[in-house]
Amino acid sequence: KKYNKNCSVLTTSFETQSQMHLSEMECSRIVFSSFFLLSLLLVFSSQTAVAFIGTYGVNYGRIADNLPDPNAVATLLKSAKIRNTRIYDADHSVLTAFRNSGIEIIVGLGNEFLKDISVGEDRAMSWVKENVEPFIRGG
Repeated sequence: KKYNKNCSVLTTSFETQSQMHLSEMECSRIVFSSFFLLSLLLVFSSQTAVAFIGTYGVNYGRIADNLPDPNAVATLLKSAKIRNTRIYDADHSVLTAFRNSGIEIIVGLGNEFLKDISVGEDRAMSWVKENVEPFIRGG
C-alpha cells in the first residue's frame, strides 16, 4: 500500500482502485494510537525480561530415598543456570556442596528450632554463626 501526504490510503493493484480519505484528526488519532501501543509493548516486554532474570529457583527438599549427592545437585543446578535455591534445614553437607558455587541459598529453619530461637536475638545469632556463617564466602 502507498500513503500520500494527506494520510490517504491508496490501494494496490490487487485490490479495487478506490481511495480512502481520512480526516486529519482521524489520521492523527491512528498515528498516535499506533505509536502509543508500540511504546507500551516495548516498555512492558523489556521490563518483564529484566524483572524475570535471576528471580526463579528451585526448592531442594531432602526427605526421600535415593537422593543424588549434594555435589551432583549443585553441579546440575549450575549447568541449568539456576541461581537460586531453598533448602529446608542447615544440612552441612548441602551447604558445603553449594559453597562458592555462585548459587544463592535460602536456608529454612526446622520447626524444632523455632521455640529455642524465639527466646532471644542472641540465640538466633548463635544458630546462624554455627550453621550458616561457616559456609558463606569468607566465613
